[in-house]
Amino acid sequence: MLSFYFQHPYYMNSYKIGPLANYIDRFASALRERGYSHQTAKHHLRVISGLSRWLLKKDISIYDVRLETLERYLFIRKKKFSENNSGNAKALLIFSEMMFQLGFCNFQKKIVSSPVKHEIQQYVEYLENQKGLLKTTQKTYSEIIERFLFFAFPNEKLNFKKLSRQTVLGYISKQAKKYSLSRISLTASSLRSFLEYLFLNKRIETNLKTCVPQTARWELAKTPKFISMKDVQLLLNSCDRATPLGKRNYAILLLMAKAGLRACEIIRMQLDDIDWENGTIVIRGKGGQFSSIVISQDIGNALFDYIKEARPSQKKCLEVFLSSVPPFKGFTGRTSVTNIVISAFSQTGIDCPRQGSHLLRHSLATHMINNGSSMDEVREILRHNDLQSTAIYAKVDFKRLRTITLPWPK
Repeated sequence: MLSFYFQHPYYMNSYKIGPLANYIDRFASALRERGYSHQTAKHHLRVISGLSRWLLKKDISIYDVRLETLERYLFIRKKKFSENNSGNAKALLIFSEMMFQLGFCNFQKKIVSSPVKHEIQQYVEYLENQKGLLKTTQKTYSEIIERFLFFAFPNEKLNFKKLSRQTVLGYISKQAKKYSLSRISLTASSLRSFLEYLFLNKRIETNLKTCVPQTARWELAKTPKFISMKDVQLLLNSCDRATPLGKRNYAILLLMAKAGLRACEIIRMQLDDIDWENGTIVIRGKGGQFSSIVISQDIGNALFDYIKEARPSQKKCLEVFLSSVPPFKGFTGRTSVTNIVISAFSQTGIDCPRQGSHLLRHSLATHMINNGSSMDEVREILRHNDLQSTAIYAKVDFKRLRTITLPWPK
């Protein structure tokens, strides 16, 4: 299988040196089965063949490879070639998973490429095992804390004994200049969680959680941002439905614009969630809650068109929506859905300061309110548990607001 990527005898021979030589062909087959592009697969093969030669040089047998061995190799390779270690770590992770399945239990299924990554890995395990947080919350918290650690320790030498109140406040102050109040509130919550984790594990002597300031928030203080239904239609029309990518993006935009789905619900949707006979979809919502909605004919047609004509054939992937480039797999985060919305805005030239995925959900609710729908009807479409969550849309009920507006004093 190595010949699929390399034809020259020099490469065929040089890639089969060292204790891993007998497994390079199998690794090449695994990369091809996963659908990796030629360029990415060849990079991963270079990383593993380099590992094999390095193990030979260090006189390390295949049975003596440990997590520390692989981390050391990553460090040396980054120093020698000035490469981005995320790609190298990915290659080692795929190879380690393969070796683990072959019975080499000394190959760990988790590879980290830096002290920061290692710390984040331990923190995520704490969030899952001790706090029982959802995967989505774990991911959000870990991303925020990773940025904080790079801010607090630019050289990646983690010394939590030196972590101070000034560092924590300095980071929050820096973020406050760039992000919205809701984002700062989320950052503060993440920091409190991480600092408490450090204190409980005796990594810091003082619980710095107490120095993280509370963010002032007022219920229903904001007005929902929205665009007209004419602009929504322009976004939908921007998708080239003659292409696989256009079919996928059109189905995603339609689900948000006409069914009010959140980005996280789009990501979690699985093939078995669609009941074609009854025209319904099971929605995997926030907080692990499930609900069923009836879909319109145009949504059903768009989903059918994508799944039948454009979705990559990946038997192991249950998610409805997959990435458009190899390896074909489900979206890893809400950013993927947000980028689809931003791309549609870019193509249409619609001027709107907020272009996130939630904008289409807000626009649907606003359109319903201004066409006479009740709050209960809007709550049902948006699947809010509490009518209080829907109450903010009363601010955009322009027809009813005009009836209670006081005349301007003369």
